[in-house]
Amino acid sequence: MRRLFMAVLSVVFYTQVVCAQFIVTNVNAVWDDDFTQWEITCFGEEELDITGTLSLRWPLQRNWQEWIYQFEEYSGFIRTKWPGNLNEWELRGNNKVIAIRSRWRNDVNEWVTMEGDRRILVETEYTNNANVWMAEYRGQKMVIYTEYIDDPRDWIVEDNMRDVSVEQKIGMLFIALFQSIPK
Repeated sequence: MRRLFMAVLSVVFYTQVVCAQFIVTNVNAVWDDDFTQWEITCFGEEELDITGTLSLRWPLQRNWQEWIYQFEEYSGFIRTKWPGNLNEWELRGNNKVIAIRSRWRNDVNEWVTMEGDRRILVETEYTNNANVWMAEYRGQKMVIYTEYIDDPRDWIVEDNMRDVSVEQKIGMLFIALFQSIPK
């Protein structure tokens, strides 16, 4: 009886973990001349396209320090941890807190996203070239690059991270986008 219970419990747990994951495929600016609204497209558990949004919280004020995201049942906000300090960000949503910090003070090319004990370095391929961003966690990689060089409106994402939460993926996407767009 105990074995049956453990088997059922492991199947239920496995289903919840796998179904909660999305594979991000691309990120596009909603408007050609405005970088305050983004559309995120990915595959869900049934390989169907799922679309979410990332947008400036107060677009009329042009306050670049507060953002909101809505993605299926995932929603939350991203904001600077301290007003005026763009080196530390915090993503809060679905009872999770993701810390996003520049690895070195005022260096926009290397960032660390942290969720509990999981630390992922997000960095540009080349210094001072924000067209390609890369991250790796336990051999799983995410590469974020512009569809057209030096055009930050459309991004392609190669997402092979299976063991990373949706919130942490959104944090990695956010920091790559934010550091690459004109403000």
